Amino acid sequence: MKVTGVKFEAVLDQTLNGIKEELKNYKDFDLVIGLPFGAEDENIASLLQSIDGVLQFWTGRRQLIVCVGESKARTVLKTIRDGNISHSHISFLLPEVIEGRGTAIRAIIEIGKYIDADLLLFDANISELQEAEIENGWLERLLVPIQGQYDLVLGSAGRNLEMSGESYLLTAPVLEMFYGFRVRDPLGGIYGISHDFVEMLAHEARFWGNYIAGCGIDFWIVTRAVSWNLDICTVNMEGKVKTPPPAVRNKM
Repeated sequence: MKVTGVKFEAVLDQTLNGIKEELKNYKDFDLVIGLPFGAEDENIASLLQSIDGVLQFWTGRRQLIVCVGESKARTVLKTIRDGNISHSHISFLLPEVIEGRGTAIRAIIEIGKYIDADLLLFDANISELQEAEIENGWLERLLVPIQGQYDLVLGSAGRNLEMSGESYLLTAPVLEMFYGFRVRDPLGGIYGISHDFVEMLAHEARFWGNYIAGCGIDFWIVTRAVSWNLDICTVNMEGKVKTPPPAVRNKM
């Protein structure tokens, strides 16, 4: 049974406190790379390998990879932990009573705040990225803007993504109508977030509770940035993306 309100925050805090001792080893790191995952995201292992390969070429930076999954994703968690990842990484599952995509991202945001680092967030549905493009700065496109003037970077993989109708007909028009901001796919799930914006989101999230515990967090991240008049940009990722099934997109 899901919990709400104060109990929700208490369980989340307890979960994060359980890894705080481990996080002390990464207090001087510059970047958190976060991947929320579910029980069906077996392809996350190949994504981790791709990201790990990119990071081999990044010098002068200290990165922590953080994978947070739902309670049923024990098999995926084992695959992650058994993988040959050379960079620092931690992975854990959320308790069933608070699990959800939004809660996983919230946990990653809290870790980014604790470390005082910039944050890159990826959807586990991204797969089969072209190696040459990665080596030429696929992740760099997300990081460079937030190290400059931008607070939020939206990674657009629309070139290779078969978009479902709800993004064109519902989410994007609603965002434009109420907030005056136009973006092709507010549910893309690829973000670069500056450490200042990470702190703002961590503070604000406590007032939203279960509303952003699921897929609503994607829309929430964008609308918070727009509401606070932060600097936002979109970058083209040019990767191959596995299209989520219609049921998943409709839920989002």
